[in-house]
Amino acid sequence: MYLYNRLLEETGFIAYNDSRTKTFALEDIFMRKKTLAALLLTLCLIVSAAAAGLAEPPVQTEGIMIPVVVDMKKFEIPDNDAMAFLTDMKCGWNLGNTFDAYNGYSVHSRGTGMETSWVGAKTTPGLIAAIKEAGFNTIRIPVSWHNHVDENNVIDAEWIDRVREVADWALDLGMYVIVNTHHDNDVKYYYPDEAHYSRSKEYLSAVWNQMAEKFKDCDDHLI
Repeated sequence: MYLYNRLLEETGFIAYNDSRTKTFALEDIFMRKKTLAALLLTLCLIVSAAAAGLAEPPVQTEGIMIPVVVDMKKFEIPDNDAMAFLTDMKCGWNLGNTFDAYNGYSVHSRGTGMETSWVGAKTTPGLIAAIKEAGFNTIRIPVSWHNHVDENNVIDAEWIDRVREVADWALDLGMYVIVNTHHDNDVKYYYPDEAHYSRSKEYLSAVWNQMAEKFKDCDDHLI
């Protein structure tokens, strides 16, 4: 941030009055864009070069130092089932702040009200179709389960049915769907340390077994 501010100062984007209060020289901001862009590009190239390890000194072209990288290694993309699977997944889209919401509705929710507590809108078949039409072939559905289980770790039926419903809209379009456990990391549910290992194992085993049962008829498009 210090270096970035120095660049702004030296190119006139930020000026200071006597009290060192920042003011912006807007009248010539467009005149200085090229200079700032060149300086920022140089900074990025220098950082990249340092990370890559240069065998030759950088070349100066029109005031811009361009690093020369001579030891780049090329790797062949493997032709196997895993890469074919990944290629078919294409670009992915995240259905966030819906099923992963865990507050704003109630401390321990029942039903599907929590889905709209963060964004105020329910997911629809039209939304999923629009995502598919835009070129995405994978959708991630992050889900918080901890506020939809009872004292025996049984997931509320209406909640898991709703997750399955939305997943089916994408699966029916030939999309890949990723469903997970999200925001459930708490000492009352699962927590990554030895002290809470038993409880974590109990909770995760119960939740994932119920998820597996609900989605057991899906093919490899469900992840």
